[in-house]
Amino acid sequence: MGFEVPKEKSIVDVENTVRKYWEENKVFEKSVEQRSEDDLYVFYDGPPFISGLPHYGHLLGSIAKDVIPRYWAMRGKRIERVWGWDAHGLTIENKVQKELGIRERREIEKFGLEKFTKACYEYTERISSEWKWYIDRIGRWVDIENAYKTLDKGYMESVMWAFKQLYDKGLIYEGVRTSLYCTTCGTPVSNFEVAMDNSYREAEHQAVTIKFEIDSDNDLNGVFVLAWTTTSWTLPSNKALVVDGKEVYILVESSGERYVVAKERLETTFNDIEYEILDEFKGKKLIGEKYKPLYTFYEANDKDYYIYEFKDMVNMEEGTGVVHSAPGFGDIDTQMGNHYQLSATTAIDDEGKFIKGTSGDNPYEGMFYEDVNQKVMDDLSGRELLFRNEPITHRYPYHDRCDTDLMHRAQSSWFIDVQSIKDSLLKSNKDINWVPEYIKEGRFHNNIVQAPDWCIARTRFWATPMPVWESSDGDKIVIGSIKELEELSEQKVKDLHRPYIDEITITKNGKEYKRKPEVLDSWFESASMPYGQVHYPFENKEKFDKNFPGDFISEYDGQIRAWFYVMHVLSNALFGKHSFKNVIVTGVMSGDDGRKMSKNYNNFTDPKKVLETIGGDALRLYL
Repeated sequence: MGFEVPKEKSIVDVENTVRKYWEENKVFEKSVEQRSEDDLYVFYDGPPFISGLPHYGHLLGSIAKDVIPRYWAMRGKRIERVWGWDAHGLTIENKVQKELGIRERREIEKFGLEKFTKACYEYTERISSEWKWYIDRIGRWVDIENAYKTLDKGYMESVMWAFKQLYDKGLIYEGVRTSLYCTTCGTPVSNFEVAMDNSYREAEHQAVTIKFEIDSDNDLNGVFVLAWTTTSWTLPSNKALVVDGKEVYILVESSGERYVVAKERLETTFNDIEYEILDEFKGKKLIGEKYKPLYTFYEANDKDYYIYEFKDMVNMEEGTGVVHSAPGFGDIDTQMGNHYQLSATTAIDDEGKFIKGTSGDNPYEGMFYEDVNQKVMDDLSGRELLFRNEPITHRYPYHDRCDTDLMHRAQSSWFIDVQSIKDSLLKSNKDINWVPEYIKEGRFHNNIVQAPDWCIARTRFWATPMPVWESSDGDKIVIGSIKELEELSEQKVKDLHRPYIDEITITKNGKEYKRKPEVLDSWFESASMPYGQVHYPFENKEKFDKNFPGDFISEYDGQIRAWFYVMHVLSNALFGKHSFKNVIVTGVMSGDDGRKMSKNYNNFTDPKKVLETIGGDALRLYL
């Protein structure tokens, strides 16, 4: 090898000697440079977030990423292994907020956006420098000195280019849809991110059964339809009830009042309450019946407050067999509301507080939505419309970045039209070699089939700006490069981050255009890694075109719904094909509390002690 290993040295000392030799003689660099640029094997390194030091789960993934490229290098392939960093998004913002003592998004604006941006720059520089020690000591060969970062100006320009390409293809639209929303961070949250394993927890809520009185001129007049919900705060926004027309429903009498409930849910609903069965009929008899609204301080139309049927909305596993629907809160509720042209109530502002309403006094105005639950229950109980109230424990989504419960909320945002490219997504998946193989037609296939349109806008700060400039009359200019922006604005672009990019305006045909304030979802940036890391198409165009899709990629199984998926979406949308040819999905390492190892949970010991005492080879073999 060119050196002698000293006798009576520890394993760690031997490893240190080898590493020193590699470093001094640039062995890794030579292993790349000695191979032909015309014979590439392309490896995509999934960039970790710069949000803390690595745990064993990171090292497991890094070892898998080292083994395969070493094998192909020994087969004569040139493998340019460049490290990367996810340096944008809420993950970073939340870490910086904690250091600055900032809790909510609104406080960042008060603190000063430029000061916050500078703090984000400083944080990413400080944390990223500490990873190299760990990567060196597990013996991984990767160029971490020249790592790309998603905050790099060139990378951000490639992301802007991708946005414009999709916009020009008609694959990006602005619209109102229901998505998960975080009131603390003040922004939508990606559905696939929340579907990951660390985004649900057991929570106790009050499950209430509410009495909705039928208001008709037939024999059902005065009958109470019983509907069940675990979100009492949505009841002021109720606009419809939903039944299953094919299921059997029962009309019963209890304590002098008549009630309707699904036959399969009768015993559970009444439980210890005495009743007498009066009639039974199919749910279709209820469809079209009008009922009295619980609240009237939000706008309604002539299609509201009727009983409807809607596919897959009613099940017989919980509740009463009757669903309370509040379009604007819940994706399927909003779909149903659009289908029947019901009123969609935006009753909650971006801080999670009730707005005033359009008619009558709203006693909940200005109150946080979770605080309204008990007040609604008390109000309905006082009006004798609360039939049953009991606690329920269930899995509920929360934002692990800030430990806030998430709500389903209709909001105006920007979306990628995933539905229009699903055939391409499914077809190109057949060309990918998945390990384990069952993921291909299993979880990944199912993710594609079930995927909604992708909400890509965030009302945040530290990310690639959404490159849309708009005039006061709604006319839009979408920018795809720094050069284009400089030519149109006649201003020099020094930094693409907020607030600097917000200061650039465009004047065209006598109209002034200002940038829309949103930034892009950090997953959009992560998905742009294959071309963003090489500043495509502004540089390396021929090299990228010749070597895309990449040959190999590997991450843990949480990325099936996240990074693997978003790369697949953007690649198909931009280039009409898959992003990678071969993928190895690693498992999840549990922390000392039984949960997934996570920097957020801090449920692992620092791997440094293991690497300093028994060495990197032992850890590689063990993992």
